[in-house]
Amino acid sequence: MFCNIRTKLLLVIMFVMLTAAVSLILVTLSTVGKIAEYALSEKELTDMAAILVRQEIGIMATIFLIGLIAVYFLIGRLISPILLVTEYARTLPARDFHIPPEFNSRLKKLAEERKDEAGKLALAFILMEHSLSKFIGELSHSSKEKGSYAGELEKSNMLLKQAHEELERRVQERTEELKKKNEELLREIAERRAVEEALAESEQKYRDFYEQASEGIIINDSQGHILDVNPRILKMLGYNSDEIRGLHSRDIVHPDDAEAMSGTFRDILAGKTVRMERRFLRRDGTVITMDISGKAIGKNRIQGMMRDVTERKLVEEELIRARQTAEAANRSKSEFLANMSHEIRTPMNGVMGMAALLIKTDLNPEQREYAEIIYRSAELLLTVIGDILDYSKIEAGKLELECISFDLRKTVEDVVNMQAVKIQNKEIELVCMISHDVPNLLRGDPGRLAQILINLIGNAMKFTEKGEVAVEAAKEKESESHVTLHFRIRDSGIGIPRERADRLFKSFSQIDSSTTRKYGGTGLGLAICRQLAEMMGGQIGIESESGKGSVFWFTAVLEKQDALARTEISVPEAVRHKRILIADKNDSVRYMINTWLRHWGCAAEEAENGLAALEKIRKASAAGEPFDMVLADMTIPDGGALSRAVKEDAGLKNTTTVMMTYIDRFGNIRDMKEYGFSECLFKPVTTSKLSELLIKIAGTRSESVEKQLSRTDISPISENRKENFRILVAEDNPVNQMVALGILKNAGYACGSAATGIEAVNALSTTLYHLVLMDIQMPEMDGFEATRIIRSGVRGPGSEDSPSPRTSNLVPIIAMTAHAMKGDRERCLKSGMNGYVSKPIQIREFLDAVEKELSKNKTVFVCEAEKKEAGAQPDIFDREELMERVGGNEDICKQVVKLFMDNLPEYIRKLRTALQKNDARQIQFQAHTVKGMAANVAAHRMHSIASELEDAGEEAAWEKISLLITEMESEFKNVLSALFDAGLWEK
Repeated sequence: MFCNIRTKLLLVIMFVMLTAAVSLILVTLSTVGKIAEYALSEKELTDMAAILVRQEIGIMATIFLIGLIAVYFLIGRLISPILLVTEYARTLPARDFHIPPEFNSRLKKLAEERKDEAGKLALAFILMEHSLSKFIGELSHSSKEKGSYAGELEKSNMLLKQAHEELERRVQERTEELKKKNEELLREIAERRAVEEALAESEQKYRDFYEQASEGIIINDSQGHILDVNPRILKMLGYNSDEIRGLHSRDIVHPDDAEAMSGTFRDILAGKTVRMERRFLRRDGTVITMDISGKAIGKNRIQGMMRDVTERKLVEEELIRARQTAEAANRSKSEFLANMSHEIRTPMNGVMGMAALLIKTDLNPEQREYAEIIYRSAELLLTVIGDILDYSKIEAGKLELECISFDLRKTVEDVVNMQAVKIQNKEIELVCMISHDVPNLLRGDPGRLAQILINLIGNAMKFTEKGEVAVEAAKEKESESHVTLHFRIRDSGIGIPRERADRLFKSFSQIDSSTTRKYGGTGLGLAICRQLAEMMGGQIGIESESGKGSVFWFTAVLEKQDALARTEISVPEAVRHKRILIADKNDSVRYMINTWLRHWGCAAEEAENGLAALEKIRKASAAGEPFDMVLADMTIPDGGALSRAVKEDAGLKNTTTVMMTYIDRFGNIRDMKEYGFSECLFKPVTTSKLSELLIKIAGTRSESVEKQLSRTDISPISENRKENFRILVAEDNPVNQMVALGILKNAGYACGSAATGIEAVNALSTTLYHLVLMDIQMPEMDGFEATRIIRSGVRGPGSEDSPSPRTSNLVPIIAMTAHAMKGDRERCLKSGMNGYVSKPIQIREFLDAVEKELSKNKTVFVCEAEKKEAGAQPDIFDREELMERVGGNEDICKQVVKLFMDNLPEYIRKLRTALQKNDARQIQFQAHTVKGMAANVAAHRMHSIASELEDAGEEAAWEKISLLITEMESEFKNVLSALFDAGLWEK
């Protein structure tokens, strides 16, 4: 077996190295043996070693040389066949891959002689040459058949190149994709690591929270067994961790709460987050109350957060007991106040009613003064009672405001006029200034607005000995539906220290005790004013300095009435451009009168004393421009000189002279002409008084047709129709009964009386009444029970089977009671009554309530005897009443009718639109407007329909509303026909 070339080379090299090693060993042994035979010195040993080294080097060099020769011979023998193959392989393409015969024979010889790698190489080359020759032959043959081999190869190369490029592109894309994936993977790994770190941190925080939480945390399985608790639970329940784990929740829950707790577990497992309070048993058996919030953790675990609220529950129970005690005390207080109110108001009603009736009789001045003092004193006492009741209502949060239509100017001026009587002997000027841009007709609670003004004006006058008290009203801001008004009550009184002003609006608070002793008062008035102002959407405040007077101000947000009603006071055209002189010592009075005169188009001048006024009068006369009117206060300095000049100067005969004075000064007003004055203007001067004076002097009516038509203060029942109504007064107190009957009879109504509820019911069964005034507290049967029986359908006179024309179950009933606490009005209305008036009776309020209910009748009822004689029919239009209302002026009457007929269709259209939108508030608003218009043109049936429609709008009774609008449309045609028959309308 022959060795390959690599093995041979290794054997030669190993042989050379072995020979060299053996030679070295032999030489070394020989040398050591010789050295051992001789005892040599160190120098000799050194020399011997050197010789030995030289010998070894020589031997190694010889052996290395022999090895090189042997290797060279072997390499030559090995390389020569390789070179031979290389040479012919290089020339093989040039010979078309054919080996020459001589080369072929040499290779065959080499392959036969040599059995090593060289021989194998030669044999392989021969075989390759045969394969190539065969392949080229086949390829040549194929090329001849299919075309040029070079073209195919080029095409193949091109395809191969394209494939290569595509492959590279895909490899590049895949590389980029892998790169991105790798980046994403790295990022995801980083994020996951961050999440894991955050999760670990969160778990640590949760564990810290779990262990250190101030609230107990308990983990239960779905069956209610306790799996884990935090230390706080252990402390609250008195267990250690080994004792509580594995217990069931019912083992620690109070037995009475166990069933509810099981239900709670079911709710939590259903996905609800619950919160409840449950009682638990401590280990020592004591009971504690826990506030628990629970939620599900996963599908089979429940976590509960528990807080010990035992002390809080004890406090709550104590508070409940305290509240119940307070409520009981409050009820007792309310009942006491109600009873005291009733007991005080009942005799007060007699005092005030009889005084009012007495004043209307023929008295001499002294007697009238005494009667008026009685009445004013009773009013003052009633004010104190009212303050106490109002404070009680405010304290209980039960004070409510009305929202009714009213005339703001009339309300404010009435208050100012009423307060003027309190001036008496004080040197005070009372001024009322309402800006001309303030809307007159608004909606709100005029009574409460007047209450604030009365209180603030009363305080100002009480603390002012001389100087002035001015009441100002201005518009602060306005929207389409509301207006914010700013009221100021300014005085020149004692003032209030700034540091004490904040005490004023607190209950039972006054500046100091000496004030209380000197001026009196309950200390409730301003506190009530603050509450009322805030309820009206406004604020209240004070600007004051001790010794320099005060300014109390407040704001109120009020609703505006419809556009037709938004008119202001006007004067006749004949008054415009008149020259008027104002002589008054008070700057505010002169400014107020001057402002309004200029607003009405007059040319006004001022004088602060009599001499200055005389000078202006004489200069104007000399210039040929005399004053048309002089308004003079006789209390001004040099007023006597002015009075004499007015009386004696013939140049003033064409000048209207007007004396301004308070009604309690210059006691004999009838003698004013002795001072040379032709007219008198009572102070405090208001725009209404001033305009009425100008109207009177001009000899014409000033009110616009629109204002006459839109006024809401005109009684819807004419004087000549009141006697057709019969009213029943059910009142057990004979004094109060006499007062009510006296007021009604003076107003022109026919009346009857009953002393008990039973008598009232029987009276309605035998006599036709159009209204009942029902006292609440009566013997035998009270007003509530009597009302219930009446509303149940008691028959009127006649057959049992047929009701009277006015069945008693439909008759309006007005409660008349001394009860004035919160809820009394609501209780009366709920019992079936239609209205409510409180005692003591205020005549105007009382008659307004009566007229309101009577005006709702669609027909005008008359007494039975009159009905048989007259055969009266329902009023469609009363021409005489309308003519009376416009002062007999037929031109104005026609204008009023025209305006009414022109506007009514539009209001009916608005009512239809509101009905389609189910807008009950708009129904009320439009019906109220139509009601006022119809009343003012004496269209009584239309007024009644509109009144019912307004009530139906308040109740949102849509079916009734629809019927009433249809009825109103039909009645419009009837009114149209009636007006045509009366000659006031042309078809």
